[in-house]
Formats: sequence, C-alpha cells, structure tokens
Amino acid sequence: MNYIKFYPVLLVWPIWLYTVITQNLWYDIFSDYWPATIGMILGSFIAGSTPLGGGVIAFPIAVLVLQFTSYESRDASVLVQSIGMNAAAFLLITTKSYLLNKTIIYTNIVFGCIGMLFGLAFNESPELINTIYTVTVLCFGIIYFYTNIIDKNPQTDSVEIETTDNNKQIQNETDIELKDVDIKTENTTKSGFELAKRDILAYGLMGLFGIIGGFITASVGSGSDIAVFVFGIYCWNNIYPENKLDDNIFTASSVVVMGVMSALTVFTRALSNPGFTSEVMLCFGAMSFVVVIGAPIGSLVLTPSNLKYLQYMFYCLAIIQFILFGWLKIGDNVTVWIITSIIVILVISLLMIHYFIKKRRINKRMNRKDRVESKSVIKFKAVD
Repeated sequence: MNYIKFYPVLLVWPIWLYTVITQNLWYDIFSDYWPATIGMILGSFIAGSTPLGGGVIAFPIAVLVLQFTSYESRDASVLVQSIGMNAAAFLLITTKSYLLNKTIIYTNIVFGCIGMLFGLAFNESPELINTIYTVTVLCFGIIYFYTNIIDKNPQTDSVEIETTDNNKQIQNETDIELKDVDIKTENTTKSGFELAKRDILAYGLMGLFGIIGGFITASVGSGSDIAVFVFGIYCWNNIYPENKLDDNIFTASSVVVMGVMSALTVFTRALSNPGFTSEVMLCFGAMSFVVVIGAPIGSLVLTPSNLKYLQYMFYCLAIIQFILFGWLKIGDNVTVWIITSIIVILVISLLMIHYFIKKRRINKRMNRKDRVESKSVIKFKAVD
C-alpha cells in the first residue's frame, strides 16, 4: 500500500482542479504567478527533507520576484506550508513514525501557538519582517553548517562514542574501588533532585524555543521548524547526553510541528481583518498543487545517505538569499546591517563556546579512560 503515502494528493488535487475550472482561473494563476510554481518544485522538496520549510523559497520569490509586500509574502509562505508541510507530516506519521518524538512535537505546538498569537498581534513594519527573515535564514545556515561540518568531526565523534562505551564497561565491572562506590552512592541520593532540575531546564527551554518559533512563523511564515531543530541539537542532546536523539528525529519532528503551526496560523489569519488578498490566494493556487506531492517526496529521501547533499543545497540557498535580500531589500540601511552583524556575531560566539566546552569534556573523558586503563594494567599484573 505504497500509495497511502500520497493520500493528501488525492484530497488536494480534486479540490484544486474544481476551483480552478469552475472559477476559470487558469490564466489568472499562471500568467503572473508561474515563477512561484517553478520555485516551489524545489521549495517543496526542501520542506520535506530539511529542518527548514518551503517558506525559504516561497517568501523570497514573493518579495523579490512577484513584488509582494512583506505581509503578503508572509501569508503566501504560511499558506503553501499549510499544504506542503502537512502532506510531508502525513507521510512521516504513516510510514516513519519511529522518527517522531511526541514530547517535542506536542510541547512545541502548544507554546508555538502562544508565540504565533503574539506575532500576529504585533504589527511589524515591512523592514522588520524582511530583517527577521534575513537574519533567521543566515543564522540558521551558520548553525546548520557548524552542526554538520564542524561539530560532526569524525574523530571527535569516534572518541566520544568510544569513551562512552568504555565508561559503560567500567560501570558493569564488579571489581570497583571503594571510592567509586561512594561516588555512585552519592550520585544515587541526588539523582531525583538532579533529574527534576534537568526536566525543568529542558521543558522550560523547549517552551521558550516554541514561543520564539511561533513568533517568527507569524512574522515571516516559517520558523517553528528551525526552533525545534536548534533546541534538539543544542539543548535536548546536552541536557540528556545519555538519551541523545539523531538529527533525523529532530528534522522529522520539526516537519510535523511546522505543519500544525502553519495550519493554525492560516486559520487565525483567515479569521482576522483584513484576511488574505486575492493576489495571495492566486499565488497560493500556483503553488499548492505542486507542494502537496513535492514535500512527501522530500520526506522519502530523508535518509542518512542523502542527507549530506540536502545540506549542501541548503548552504547554497542560505548564502544566495542573504546576498539578494541584503542587496535588494536592506540596501544602505545602516541600522539593519548593525543589528544583523550583532546577532550573527552573537550566534558565532555561542557556537564557539559550545565547541570549546564539548572539546574540554571529551578531553576529560580521554584522560579518565587513560587512568582507568592504567589501573587495569596494574591490577592485571598484580594478579599474575
């Protein structure tokens, strides 16, 4: 029953065809908005395969090519993701549910809704919307590059895995020194309190990231998926090092969160005054029939062997979009450039701190491993 993966197509295409045919919208849609159709062939693929929704293509096309206002671009972006991301989410739920973390999904949706409402209530200027989008994509590009290229150094990972395995082996040995027993006993008495502190920290940060992601989604049409991925890699996996989750789990979970958040944003915007303009709806018509099939295909290729190529594709898109927005939209606005530079420097500084902390932790594990191996050799000789 492989066709079940594309059930959303069987729902969207008949509705799309009925609307276009009965309203005679062929010319209105494709005479002016065909660039959105072409662009979302790639955008829908990105939506289902990376922790960044199709809004990374829809928003710049609407702003730079179709000359939409920032508000209209936001609406077009979130509308198309309400179809594409939910189509990809349906595929993940029905065929790759093992990649989904329910705790992360539910928590980010609840707190994301709060952030989304704040974002819609806050009447941002067009300049601020463009700035939020530009900074979000650029900073996430930097974080994504650091995560996959610098932080995923094979030697570093192998050392971390090896030392972790050795630690487990050591803990399972029955011949443990009295000092180690005392330390273990002390840790046991504190474990309940430490677990409570970790849970409070983890869920507090998860809620904060959810609110931030919802606010950005309401501003530029995408953001909750980025918040889920960044939280997972740099918060969850550091707070629970013994229960680390794979990048693919955070990516797949971010797709589901973004699908629900985009649907909630569309529903709220549709009930607001003013609602969606006719231009936005025609643009949506030019994209919706493409993304409903492109996003699930993107989710199908979300495999470890293909992930590297998808990452490189995103790096190129992030750089190109930053250059275009900087040139065409920011221009000589010194204030925006200063704010952008400060945020980028802050992100890079935090990543550097993370790198050195992780390096120091690995060095400690290596030193501990060497000491344990030395003691084991001495014990073995003594027995002989």
